[in-house]
Amino acid sequence: MRASWWSGSGILFGRSVPDPPGYDGSTSHIEPKSKQVSFKSEEYQCHTVSSQDQRWTLAYGYAITNDEPQIFRINEGRVVDTFDGVSPTGGVIANDGTAVVISNSDSKSGPNRMARIDNCGYHEIDSFNSNLRSPCISVSGDYISVATLPPSRKVCQYTNNGKHLSTYSFDRITPHLLGYYSSDDVPLLYITKFENGDPYLALDTSGVVQWRSFENYVMRSLTDRIGSWWNHKQNRNS
Repeated sequence: MRASWWSGSGILFGRSVPDPPGYDGSTSHIEPKSKQVSFKSEEYQCHTVSSQDQRWTLAYGYAITNDEPQIFRINEGRVVDTFDGVSPTGGVIANDGTAVVISNSDSKSGPNRMARIDNCGYHEIDSFNSNLRSPCISVSGDYISVATLPPSRKVCQYTNNGKHLSTYSFDRITPHLLGYYSSDDVPLLYITKFENGDPYLALDTSGVVQWRSFENYVMRSLTDRIGSWWNHKQNRNS
């Protein structure tokens, strides 16, 4: 297969597409599991996701008896803390126990919210007028991201304390997040076109494209590709 890749520069024509740098699929395609959680004589029907090292579990769901929503952080089988009154539609948890949850409003105009949960409590990070797809967190818990659904089609990245780092907009696809992977100690967020799909694009935390698939490359306009090639040539000659 012949195409171009790199952080927006690359080669105009020719060159095989290398493997996505740092990507091994180890944190991709994490599907929530259905599980009952027992807490204070109450049973909760929950969705659960685990950290990569399997030590931490995030569970979110409803009490079987009264439908009251509840969020749990669980460390090696022990409930560490709980939060009520919030009804997440998705969540993830890192190896350090930092969790991220999203809550989509019943209203089409939002607001839809993303929050961080850690040892200091529940902290709202941001709100959106578009519905949200399941969030992503780096294995270490340092970086957080979320994708918005049409009409916005954006990927937003944050530090673990909620500082906004970047927003990348898509014109042609609705992004799905595959996860953070490290290449030469640089965290890269991999994005795919479809759920459980192959990598389509990789962004660094500042929102700069660091890898393009063959499909992404050919979908770019010829003007963009010529401009990328010219910038790359000028940089090499400077």
